[in-house]
Amino acid sequence: MNNYSVFQGFQSAEINTLKRLLHSEEQVFPKNSTIMKSSESEQNCAVILHGVAYLVRKNDFGENKLIDYFEQEQFFSAAFSPYKNGNLYTFVAKKDCTVLSFSHRWMYPSGETIDPLLLRFLQNIMRSVSIRQKIHIDILHRQSIREKLVTCFRYLKGDGNHLRLSFPLSDLSDYLGIDRSAMMREIKKMNSDGMILSKGPDITLL
Repeated sequence: MNNYSVFQGFQSAEINTLKRLLHSEEQVFPKNSTIMKSSESEQNCAVILHGVAYLVRKNDFGENKLIDYFEQEQFFSAAFSPYKNGNLYTFVAKKDCTVLSFSHRWMYPSGETIDPLLLRFLQNIMRSVSIRQKIHIDILHRQSIREKLVTCFRYLKGDGNHLRLSFPLSDLSDYLGIDRSAMMREIKKMNSDGMILSKGPDITLL
């Protein structure tokens, strides 16, 4: 899923022009710091330039649960994340992050003809967000833990058979919506059955 860059098809000079059109700024967020929070008035959008960010939600027991994650050149926005009755979602830097931050109002200025670069950028955002959401839905729709794991690994592996998770296995269970202990048992079984070879975040599909 880290192949869905919002800068796909852009040259370096065009990206620099796009940054000016968006009135954007680069910001650095240390590991575990909050990048932005969802709210009814939030207008901020961002693209990860370096690092990994989590979208997390605090559950009824006060635990932060991973909802989604974002890697290099992927887009996220507090303006488009769920928010109702104080149900707060937060974007957190899982690793040290450099983020391109801008307001969503610059993406579609009212009363003006939209710049072709902004239009291409919007199209890339819609494509990236749509594909990522469909992939996540496809994974969550699978009935068994093994089906969810295999489907997730197949999406993540790209062209080869090897993949390296961007986050610990302990967080993968949140992303898949399954019990952590049950997931670890299933991964152990998949290793024993010769389906995968795993060591921490490194996984090879056999």
